[in-house]
This record gives sequence, structure tokens and C-alpha cells, in this order.
Amino acid sequence: MGIIALSRGSMSLARKGGVHIMTETNAIKVTETVETDHPVVTCDSHGHPRVALRVSPETREVVCPYCSRRFVLAHGAKTPAH
Repeated sequence: MGIIALSRGSMSLARKGGVHIMTETNAIKVTETVETDHPVVTCDSHGHPRVALRVSPETREVVCPYCSRRFVLAHGAKTPAH
């Protein structure tokens, strides 16, 4: 199972001054937020294919490109350096 990066249609993230910015026209509406202690999570909710997602060390979160479920790294949990 590979790690995938967030991509959805024409969505793109811009980086300005160390901050990731999404415009309203390409923002994902989050359907659910799940707290996790692990920097790599799998998602297969709502019947989509199972995907492995890596939590971003900068934002401490990742959003599933299929179902828009957001995974947030719990307070105190560590992310590996990239």
C-alpha cells in the first residue's frame, strides 16, 4: 500500500511564508475529523478504495481525497521528520 499526496480535481495548495493556503474555490469540505496517534493512517470509509495517508508534519493533519475525512495528529504524538 503506497502513500498518496492530497490531490482532488484542480485542487492545489499554495505555500506562502511557511503557511499552506487554500482558496474558497478549491477548498475541501471536511466530512469528519478523526484524531490519531499515528503519522500514517488508512482510510476506506464510504466505500472508496483503501488509501494510506501521511499526516503532514507542518500542519499535523491530512484529508482523504476520496471522502474528505480529516485525520489530525493528537496532542503529544510525534511525526517523523521528512
